[in-house]
Amino acid sequence: MFGNFVGIDISGNTAKAVLINKGLREVKLLKTLITEFSREDEVSFSEFKRLLSGKFIPQNAKIITGISSTPLSLRVLDFPFKDPKKVEQVYKFEINSISTFKAESKQMDYQFVELDKGSEAMVCMFEKDELQDYLDQLWECGIDPKYVTFSPFAFSSINDLIDDERPILLINMDSENLNFTLFDDNGLRRVRSSNDTVSQIKENLNLNQIKFSDIEKNKELKSEFLKNISLLTDEIKRTSHYFEMETKTGIETFLITGDICNISNIENELENELGSKIKRLLIPELGSKDSATFSTAYSLAQYGCNFNNKSYNLRSGDYKYTGPDLDIRRTFALPLVLLAILFLFLVFKNTTGHFSTRGEIRSINSQMQKEIKSSFPNVSNIPDPVLFLENELEKIQDKLDILSEVKGGSTPLDIIRDISSSIPIQQRISVDEVRFESNKRVKIWGKCDSYKEIATIEKSLIDSGKFEKVDREQVSRAVNNTIKFVISLVLK
Repeated sequence: MFGNFVGIDISGNTAKAVLINKGLREVKLLKTLITEFSREDEVSFSEFKRLLSGKFIPQNAKIITGISSTPLSLRVLDFPFKDPKKVEQVYKFEINSISTFKAESKQMDYQFVELDKGSEAMVCMFEKDELQDYLDQLWECGIDPKYVTFSPFAFSSINDLIDDERPILLINMDSENLNFTLFDDNGLRRVRSSNDTVSQIKENLNLNQIKFSDIEKNKELKSEFLKNISLLTDEIKRTSHYFEMETKTGIETFLITGDICNISNIENELENELGSKIKRLLIPELGSKDSATFSTAYSLAQYGCNFNNKSYNLRSGDYKYTGPDLDIRRTFALPLVLLAILFLFLVFKNTTGHFSTRGEIRSINSQMQKEIKSSFPNVSNIPDPVLFLENELEKIQDKLDILSEVKGGSTPLDIIRDISSSIPIQQRISVDEVRFESNKRVKIWGKCDSYKEIATIEKSLIDSGKFEKVDREQVSRAVNNTIKFVISLVLK
């Protein structure tokens, strides 16, 4: 795709935008914008809309935004083939077979990941009501995005700009969101969102919104923030451990970006807690000063610039984009059709003398069309019977290939039965949620009365022999002196 692309990153009361242009030979960064606004202040909000929609965004520019909030579900599906078209045909069937959610009230798409052998589809699901609220807020700001992706996916567009040793874990934190993106030698491999950590830090600091530039200016507030930095490093450790288990490779490089980089020497503070070297993300075209601030907006613009059938977009179905570029296409459609008809007429006129013997061929075609219509009554027009039959055979072959290649496995009900039968009957346990993270990974959220009971449950699951790995991820005290826990299972 060519033309102007605008990536817009809105977090809290701050909007960041990056405008790039893609020509025949290169992609150029044209300008950046950062501005604050308040929906409660009508004058401020009107000025914000005038500045962003009226001045910054060129006419007919394609707008790309990203949802940064934690999705309802993020599943990874494995496929033995590498064709995105085949994945598109089967991924919803695979998700419905393992998901406990009703798909009718959810909006989903997938990010395609090509592997050395086969491929993966990272299927990210949001509530339709949440997506509608998100779009309503954008429309209120005068923004009508052509593409709405999940923000961590957008960083796949800057894969070639990152030269550090891989695998790389990119940590992106702003005033409301904490996201993780994992890169390996082939590019984007895994993503994760953990906004609960941001909420916990805000609660501990007694803030409605974390504004890192203000924290940097206030010594007392900065000191309090650094006291809570272990919440962030603990989440980084959990995420890196989870990604390493998923991909079976150790993380070599940690990069950090986002508004948190407004805290001076933040990488050193994280290194002291984490015990690993951390560097700031550098995007050469933005420079060291602006890379952290505009990294998400820049990645979104590049993501739209390189959008294809491997990319994630929530604007489909009921939420399909109907903006001005579609009107332009409709405007030029009729002249192009008329031009094509005129061209065909001229070709036909100049070649009729060479086809005097085509009568028999037309008779044969007519007979074939009758036979085809008797077998395919829903087909009204068959210009080329031979080509039609070849296409139908190809469709059937594609379906057979997919059916023969898609991997099978245990059903969710089978897995729940295995879990239930592995836990002793006398154990008092309350299960809040069983979540299928992927075809091979399941997580259990629950409560019990003591730490000893959790250890007993964990040992019972291990001794059952039904699971390849059992990992106790989180344990904490809840209300009424009960113990909350999260146990992760890897299926055999």
